[in-house]
This record gives sequence, C-alpha cells and structure tokens, in this order.
Amino acid sequence: MKGLEKDPVIIEHFKNNKDSLIEIYDLEEEVSQLQDQLQSFKVASNYHDIEKEADEVSYTLKKLENKRVLLANSIRNIEKSLQIEPDVSADRVAKLYQQANIQIPEMVKRQVQEVLNFHNGLLTKRKERLFNELKNNRENLSSMNKDIELTGDELDRLLGYLNTHGALDEYVSLNNKLSDIKSKKRRLEEHQNIIKTYKKKLRDIQTEYTNETKQAEEYLESISELLDNIMVTFREMSKSFYENKPGGIKVTNNDGENTLRFDIKAKIQDDSSDGVNEVKIFCFDMTLLLLQLNHKVKFIFHDSRLFSNMDPRQRYTLFKLAYERTKIGNFQYIASVNEDTLQTVEEIMDKEEYHEIIEKNIILTLTDESEKSKLLGIQVDMDYEK
Repeated sequence: MKGLEKDPVIIEHFKNNKDSLIEIYDLEEEVSQLQDQLQSFKVASNYHDIEKEADEVSYTLKKLENKRVLLANSIRNIEKSLQIEPDVSADRVAKLYQQANIQIPEMVKRQVQEVLNFHNGLLTKRKERLFNELKNNRENLSSMNKDIELTGDELDRLLGYLNTHGALDEYVSLNNKLSDIKSKKRRLEEHQNIIKTYKKKLRDIQTEYTNETKQAEEYLESISELLDNIMVTFREMSKSFYENKPGGIKVTNNDGENTLRFDIKAKIQDDSSDGVNEVKIFCFDMTLLLLQLNHKVKFIFHDSRLFSNMDPRQRYTLFKLAYERTKIGNFQYIASVNEDTLQTVEEIMDKEEYHEIIEKNIILTLTDESEKSKLLGIQVDMDYEK
C-alpha cells in the first residue's frame, strides 16, 4: 500500500481525477491494438534508406510542381501579350491634326509613316519571339507533367512500402510502449483490488461498529442503577461545595469511529471558573474511591497544585469532606499541602476542628532544605505544561 502511494501512475491517476475502471478498459483496448500492430508488423532492414529516398523524391516532386506553376504563369502572360494590338495609325494622327486645324506638312507625314512602319516591324518580330517562346513553354509543360506523374508514382510506391513495413527501432519502440501500458494497467488493477478490499473491510468494520454500538446501548440500559449510583455519589459531594450549581457524571455511548467506547464526562456548572475545575477533579476522584468499582485501591493522592486556585471556603469543604468520607469507608486520603494553603483553612476553622481534621493527620512535614526532606527523598523535575 505504501508503494502505491508513491507510484507515479497512481499519483497521476488521482491528480487528473480519472475513473479507475474506465481507464483500465481504455488501457485494455490500447493493449489489444498494439498487439495487433506488432503481429502484423513487417521489419524492413533498409527502412531508413527507403525513407531517405522517399524524402528526396518528395523534394524533387515539389521542385517540379513549383516549376510547373512558373511555366503555367509564363504561358498565361505570353497569351495575354499576344492579344494586345496597337491602336495608333497614320490616319488617326492626321485626323488629330485636322481637328486642331493644323496643316500637316508632307515631310511630317512621311516621317510618321516611317515611324509606324518601324513600330509594326518591331511588333512582328516580338510576336514571332513570343510564339516561339509559347511553343517551347508548352512543350516543356507537357514534358514536366509527365515527369511529375512519374515522380508521383515513384513516391506513392515508396510510401506504400513504408506504410506496410517498419524499422527495427520502431518495432522495439512499439514493444516498449506495450510493456509500459501493460504495467500501468496492472498497477491500476492492483489499486482497484486494494480499493475493493478496503471498501469490503470498511463495510465489515461499520457493521461491527453498529453491532458494538447496539451492544453498548443495551449494556448502559442494563446498568442504569449503577449509573444512577455514580451520579448520586458525585452530586452529593459537588453539592457540598456548590448548592446552586448542578453537577454530575454522565456516561454515554460513543458511536463515533474511534477506539473510545464510552464517553465519561464529569460536569459542574461554570467549571471554567477559578477553583471549580479543581473541585470537579476532587469529586470525580472521590467517586472512584468510594464506589470501589473494578478496583481495590483504598486511597487517593492529590498534589498541592489541586488547591492553588481554590478559595479558602472550597479548601475547607474539601478537607472536611475527605475526612468524613474516608473515615466512614475506612479509606485514606493523602495530599501534599503548602503551608500558606493550610493557613487560609485555619482562619475559617475553629481550633478543635482544625486540630481534628488537619493537625492530627499530618504524617510528614516536607521542606526544601535538602533532597531527603522532599516527598520521594529525591529531586524530581516535572514539566506540567507538556
């Protein structure tokens, strides 16, 4: 499973948001097509030579076609030139002078005629040259059409051969591509099988969760009297501290997807206030001690930190309650208490009560004079913030 998490095929698959089943079918079709191509593939040892020859023939054909275009354009231009006739004659020149009321001298008439004769001679020679050029171009065009046809046939033959054959490196490339696609398909199928197994296991776990949730509900119903006893015990002690603040221990079925079967919550209203949370801890621990459910521990121990946020009245109630309840049940309550804490309690207790509850029960006086005078006889550094 860890290998699949880093598989580039699987990463790309989820990155592109593809459907595994559809992609597997697509790859199956691609595998089939490549296998057919390889089966009908004909390897030509001279494939690259023929490919080069086909490129040369294609280049020659393009050159011939370009020349044919030039010849065709030349023929069209010559034909247009032959259609142009001169529109200036000696009579027209004479009429232009008559319209201007100018008498043309005889000598000028002869010169005009000579110019026209010279011009006509040039036109005749030009036409002869154009006709000869037109004839040659048409012959060249006819010959070029034949060359183009032959060259085109040769190119078709070469391309036809290339289409039905392939080079060895192309065959190897197709084989490699087939292997890659098969590998990709196999990895997607493995992933698909893992997903199926996971979903089946998830359904089994969900069924198990449902059954266990039902059993837990039935169990809680069957021990309702015990839960009532826990609630009453906790409430009796919390009321000793706060008459008007509801409190209790609630045990509920945890139907979430986790390993915690029951939620056990001790609650005193306003337990975020100074000292209230510490009182809740004391009441919870005393409930565990007094009811002796599933254990045989006959004592509890509280560190001086428990009393630091309490007011003198809360401290007084705690020590009095611990004294009375442990005495009745033959239990033991152990606490490490700072001297200033005891002083605040002494101020609100009468002397006899303070002596009975506190002074008579001081077993060990701890100081910071040396490590031996500490609770465990050694220096212990505790990081309570972690």
